[in-house]
Amino acid sequence: MYSASFFIGNEMEGLLGEKVDVRIVKSMGYMQEALMVLLKEKSLNEIKIKEITDTAYVSRQTFYAHYDNKNTLFTSCVDIVFDRINKKIIKRINSTEQLSNRKKVEEIFEVFKENSEELEVLFTVDNKDLLIESMRMPTELVLKTLNMNGIMLELNVIQQKIFIDFMTGGFFMMLKAGLMDLEIMTSEEWANQMMFLFNMFIDEQEKE
Repeated sequence: MYSASFFIGNEMEGLLGEKVDVRIVKSMGYMQEALMVLLKEKSLNEIKIKEITDTAYVSRQTFYAHYDNKNTLFTSCVDIVFDRINKKIIKRINSTEQLSNRKKVEEIFEVFKENSEELEVLFTVDNKDLLIESMRMPTELVLKTLNMNGIMLELNVIQQKIFIDFMTGGFFMMLKAGLMDLEIMTSEEWANQMMFLFNMFIDEQEKE
């Protein structure tokens, strides 16, 4: 499980070159870790702001100085976890030349498997719309990693939005299913399902 030091380090990376109050960054990291810990015990809807502040040893005033509510705190956790995962994905794929798209998908799933503990905590949230919306950016980054920008350029603005919505929903369902069934779903099987999802969308667009 990612610790406060992980979240703090990630926040600091994003603020390189900027003047920043380290105390503020640490407070945010403690609250992010606190939420992840609490999510292992109960749902997001059941968690109270007081539980987060008590676990993080910060005041209620400090919480609202940085987050509007627990949903925005949760979204920040999702963004940080997926940002780190995407960096690992890009690094792994770039280290191997001339990979096919299917092989890249397998490599992506392997990275997610390595971070399954954190992802399983995130996937326990009972607000699926919030989680799926938070996954839009990671999905776009994965599509970019797979060099699917060419497909995007062939679509108009409305089609691009539909494409991202379609792939985000499918990506969420397939990733959740893959992580929950690690013992029976191999990387090859997961890659087959994801490529089928992508090709199905392309086939539908070509029929129109």
